[in-house]
Order: sequence, then structure tokens, then C-alpha cells
Amino acid sequence: WSDGDTSSCPAAQIVSQLARLAPFDYTIHLGDVYYSGEISEEEASLGQLWPPGSAGSLALNSNHEMYSGANGYFDALSKPKFSIQQNTSYFSIENDGWVILGLDSAYPDTSVLYLTGDLNDAYQPAFAQASLKAGKKVLALTHHNGLDLYGGTQTDLWTAMKTALGRLPDYWYWGHLHQGVVYNNQGAREGVKARCLGNGGL
Repeated sequence: WSDGDTSSCPAAQIVSQLARLAPFDYTIHLGDVYYSGEISEEEASLGQLWPPGSAGSLALNSNHEMYSGANGYFDALSKPKFSIQQNTSYFSIENDGWVILGLDSAYPDTSVLYLTGDLNDAYQPAFAQASLKAGKKVLALTHHNGLDLYGGTQTDLWTAMKTALGRLPDYWYWGHLHQGVVYNNQGAREGVKARCLGNGGL
């Protein structure tokens, strides 16, 4: 959609900005590619427009992707651009000091319109705990938010994350709220450095 008198829509501007960054290894999309997540929407947006990193791209499932049963999302994951994700809706990337853990908060969600987020399924808790490494910080990525917009209230996903990981992550980035938020030090955070990237892209 258009945004005032700009020549391109906000999503296209984000893609353009990512492309200008050039020296990145991975690009990660935090979900909400388009409204209903149909195959045609996912292919036109995530499949064709999303800039791949030099080592590949990853993408998280979301409430909007679930509106079509995540069919468009999984179709996009089958493309070469997302081959490092191996057709799963969750992933882990590791280096010497960090574990970046992308978890699917949409597929196991049973709330109306998948708006709340959950991590309670048969695979992710075991995967998440197996991904933790001694001495390494954990950066968790989900589509759904662990705190309300203003940071004062923990959502149900906060507890679900603690249960799935067996602890809270050191850092946690999410999308879903369509705002850009840096949360300051508050009691609700329990030491987690939390961020909301509501444009969906890292």
C-alpha cells in the first residue's frame, strides 16, 4: 500500500534499506509478510523481494501466515533462499559467543486469530534446550511479543519462553506489534534485554 506521497510502500523501503547494508551474512524475517499469508502473497513478497544474506535467509511464522494455515510460509521456506532453514519453522545459529534461537510462536498458538503466541508443541522445547551452550549468551527471536507494548506487563508468551528454554534468554527480539520499541530496565523484564522490531525484518 502507499504511504503518503512516497514512491514506494513502507515494506519496499525496508527491503531497499536492507539491500544497502550489503555486508550481512544472514537476513531474518520476524513474520507478518502480508495480510493472509497466501502462497501468492508470500511468493511476491518474501520469495521475490526479501534480500538474501550471503549465507542465506531465515523467516519466522506469524499470526498472519497462519491465516492460510502457513501454506504460503512453508512454500517460501522451500525456496533456495531459505534452504539453510531446512523447511522447519524454527532454527538455531551459533558462533563462539552466541546462540541465536528462532522459535515459532504461531503454529502452536490456540488463541483466537493466533494473536497471543505459544511455544508448547512436541518439538521446540527440546530443540531450544538442546541448542543452549554453556557460556554462550542466548538471543531469542519470536514473532509474538513477550511484553505488552509499554513493557510493564508480561504476556503469556513470556512464561512459555521460560518453560521452553528452562530459563529466559539474555536478549529477545520480536515483531507482531508493528512498532519499534527498545524496552528500558523494568521489573517485568527480569534482566532480559527486549526489543520490538515491528517491521518484521532483522
